Parts: sequence; structure tokens; C-alpha cells
Amino acid sequence: MKKRLFWAAILTVFILCCGCSAAFRTETTQPTETTQPQPDYAFTEVYRRVSEPYGSSFILQGKVLQTVVRQRTYEFHSSLTEDQRDAFLSAQEYLCELLDGHGIFTDGLTFRVLGEYTNWTDAENGIAYYGFHTTGTWEQALTTVQAAMGDYTNYGYLYALANHVAAELGWQQDEVGEVSRNALGRDSSLLNLVYPCFDEVYTDKKEIAACKAAAKRILSELEDPWSEEAFLQERMDYAQARKMDFQPTYLTFAYYSQSCPLKFRTQYLEVFRDETFEQDGYVTMGNAFEDYFAGTDAIIRTFQWLDEQLTGFREIFQVGDPELVPVQLKGEVGRTSLYSVAGYYLTAGGSPAICAETIHCLGHEYVHYLYWLRGGTQDPDYESWLNEVTACYYTVAGDFEILYRFGNGEYPGQMEDVGEAFDDPSDYIRLLRRVYRDQEGMKYRYYLKTEYDLRPAFGEYFIRTYGEETFLNSMLAPSRVKEYTGKTMDQIVDDWCVDMDNPEND
Repeated sequence: MKKRLFWAAILTVFILCCGCSAAFRTETTQPTETTQPQPDYAFTEVYRRVSEPYGSSFILQGKVLQTVVRQRTYEFHSSLTEDQRDAFLSAQEYLCELLDGHGIFTDGLTFRVLGEYTNWTDAENGIAYYGFHTTGTWEQALTTVQAAMGDYTNYGYLYALANHVAAELGWQQDEVGEVSRNALGRDSSLLNLVYPCFDEVYTDKKEIAACKAAAKRILSELEDPWSEEAFLQERMDYAQARKMDFQPTYLTFAYYSQSCPLKFRTQYLEVFRDETFEQDGYVTMGNAFEDYFAGTDAIIRTFQWLDEQLTGFREIFQVGDPELVPVQLKGEVGRTSLYSVAGYYLTAGGSPAICAETIHCLGHEYVHYLYWLRGGTQDPDYESWLNEVTACYYTVAGDFEILYRFGNGEYPGQMEDVGEAFDDPSDYIRLLRRVYRDQEGMKYRYYLKTEYDLRPAFGEYFIRTYGEETFLNSMLAPSRVKEYTGKTMDQIVDDWCVDMDNPEND
């Protein structure tokens, strides 16, 4: 029994469940009475209730003062004075006229101004948020350009252009201190100039200064500073002139408010790192071989690797063009009565979403999404364990890599249970079979449907016996399994139980 508990602690994959919905920002509007107009602008009181994205507090809750100027909507927190409103309005209108003249159009945007608050944009909905203290600075310019061009516009370009605009308007620019000539050469990923390159959570101050200087230098070389495409091309020329080994990432990043300070897009996911996600769950437990958010390079390598895995899953499931699945990374997903829950997949109102506290469960949860996309959950004979077998089997390579690399090439346990080198994903399944076989009174059928460890072994047996195409078809449409295999699912499980007891099949 002690051995059983030992291996359960070593082998149990984070458990994934459904039942909660991700936290999304909500907003309601209710007009109220008109107030006495200001000297130059007529304001109306409107009610705003706006929650922080993936947070529990409100950005705005109550009456705000609203005015519309040249198809641009301004909304001010009630704490701001008339002079403060006029100051921001005058500066913003001056800025918008300059931008419009260079093809960066601001009509239809909403500008919400608070007191002490960190600027951010919700460009998809045409909204920008400002702390009043950024009025007349490069930060006001950056936020406005980002709202007009899109949240995922390259941050280095936004930064350099904002300072260029601030210089034209006579506003406060961001001064870059002394910069080491080799700062970027030590880590070429910083030349991506994406948002994490400018955030002290991911990049040290000296390297941030180098990124700022590089962005300004690249923009200064352009005949047309109003083109992001030209900026990114000049960035490549900058790297080549300095003989830097630089390959730009396709991942895009943005700051996304105080409650969710980072969001980014991969090929298949839109990831939201909320403020509670201080460190990956596997890193916290000591079960990871690196911190996946240690820096820009680590993030890029991790999520481009993950995209490669998801591409393979999509080919197996033969699905069409991808939609971006939102992923909320948070500090703690929750617990059941038996297990820690590391992540789950859900469809809220028919829309897919993933919530997780570790990167390692994202592949597993994405397979659940593909299973749902192919209609597996709609089969009349659907049972949740079939869905889990599918996800567990197809992500076994990732589970093996965690165990193998964490052990520095050697399994962190009793290698005699395998009997030979532990250096391939198939060894992980073989190890599972041997560990569970050694347990007195083991009931394979019970553990297949209640625990995650044995499910890859069932998938391996099914494919070994009937082939992978039949396996996937049977998992997606269990009501047709006899048509595919000549046996019922219960008969196949019985056969697998017999196979489990035969060491020759390990």
C-alpha cells in the first residue's frame, strides 16, 4: 500500500475537470440626467459598471461625465476636476488630429480617464483607459496609437512612435539612460521588442533600456515612421548589420490591465496571465526543469513548442481552420475532494475556454477542445472517461518529458520497475503497467475509470490491437465501437485487463 501511495504521488497527472466559467469583463450603461455644460464641452452623466478583465474589482462603478467630440467619446471619472477634464480633452484632440493626418484614425474610439490608473487598451471594442497623470506624455500617445492600431501592435514600435509623436507635440518623452552596447547581443530574443522586453517582470532594467534605445534607433532610420511593417523590416536590417542570430517570433503580446498584466497570442491560443499567476504550478512544486515565464526567450520557446504539439493534435483530429481558444492562467484553479485541479476545459455558452495553473496541462485541455469540436461529447454512449483516455494518451509524450527531464535523464524513482533505460515515451506506459500490476488486489477496470495514470496504457493497448484510426473513431463515437472492432467497449476493457496481467505485452 505504501508503494501504491508512493507511485500515486510520483505519477498522478494533474486532474482536469469542468464546471467553472472563466472570469470575463462585464459592462452596463445607463444614461441619467444632463449636467450644467462646461465652457467648451457639454457633458452628460452616464452610469458605468466596468469590471477588471479576469479580476474581481471594478474599474468604473457609478456616474461618469461623458462628451462626444468629432466622433470620439470621452468619459471621465467623477473625481476629476473641470480643469483636469479640459486639460486631457485639449491634449487628446491635438494628438488625434496629428494621428489622423498620418493615417492612424481615431474616430469611433472611446477614451476613459481615471485618476491614478495604469493605461491599457481594449482595441477590439475601441476603448482606451488612461490615468490622468499620463496627460501630455509619451504614455498618452502610446495608449492612443495602440487603441487605433490594435492591442497586439509591436510594443517596441508603439514605444518609439509614441516618443516621436511626443517630440512633435512638445510633450514629455521617455528618457533612456546609459545603455550597454552589448546588452541585446547577450539575448537576441529581446530584439523581438514585444511587450515582455519592456516589463521588469521578465527583463532586467539594463536590458529594458537597451530595448528602448534599439526601438528608437530603428524608428529613426525610417523614411516613414508611421508604418509598423517598415519598422519590423528595419529591425531585421538592424540585426543583420550587427551580425545578431535573430529569428523573430510570430507570438504577439500586450499589457492587459492591472488584474491581468499580460496577454499574448499563439497560433491556437490567446493566453491571459492574470495577477494571481505568480509562477507556474509545476515550478512551484519543484517538478519543472525551467521557469517558463523567466523571460521573453523562455516564453517564446515554451509556447512555440506548445504550438508544435497542438499542430500535431489538430492533424490527428483532422479539424479545419483554428479559432483562438482563450486560456486564463491563474494562481490556483481549485480542488476536488480527492485531487488538486491543475486545469480544466469548458464550453460556456458554446464558446471554448481553458483555465489552468500550469503550462503542462494545456495540451491535455486542448485535446478536450478537439474532442468537443469533433462532436465526441454528443455521442449517445459518451462517458467522460473516454474523453480523458483520448487526452491522456495523446499527451503522454509531454508527461514523459516532464518526468524524464526533471530527472536529468533518469526517472526520479526506482528504475528497476522498468528494468532498462527510461528514455522514450513508451517507457512511461510500460512503467505504469508494471507499477499497477504489482499492487495487490488491483482492479484495472475501476482505476481506468477513476484515475488518470492507467488511461495511457488503455490507449496503447487499443491502438496496438485495433490501430490508431479505430481508436480515435471509437473514442469519438463509442456507440459504433462494435461496428469498428467487432466487440463492445466492455469486452475491449475486459480484454485489456487480461493484457495488463501479461508482462510479455509490456
